[in-house]
Amino acid sequence: MTNSTPDMVDFWKNQEQKIEARINEEKKALNLALFQQKQFQKLKILKSNLNKRPYIRDVKINIIKKAIPQIITPAHTPDDMVSLLDKKILDSHAPPNLQYCFTFQGKNYHNLNEIHYLSMFKEISRVNKYSSLQEGKYLCISFMWNRK
Repeated sequence: MTNSTPDMVDFWKNQEQKIEARINEEKKALNLALFQQKQFQKLKILKSNLNKRPYIRDVKINIIKKAIPQIITPAHTPDDMVSLLDKKILDSHAPPNLQYCFTFQGKNYHNLNEIHYLSMFKEISRVNKYSSLQEGKYLCISFMWNRK
């Protein structure tokens, strides 16, 4: 053994750390690609049910949810609430998701102004301190938001 042996150990430990960092970056990229693929599959479901009757969907997703403190109906522009939820998602270092969902009580509504959203949520790709797992059968409705 020579005096250069410890340097080689440090060199290979350094190489290992660099390789593991690259692997972690590639895993993040793969997870993002898989999440986006899942989002486009859901978009197909939404489009196939667009402006049709409510439908039941089996769900098992991680979400970030935010309560809605004021009255917001499907007739309102929810941009302020969406931006608050997006900030929470970005703060948690989760990739953004353009689709957002609202919850409301199931009743016999006569017009859109009677529906008061209770909360809104977005799906995220990985669990974090803000997220929760939602699992089960959900009654869903798909419509294109439009102020006209």
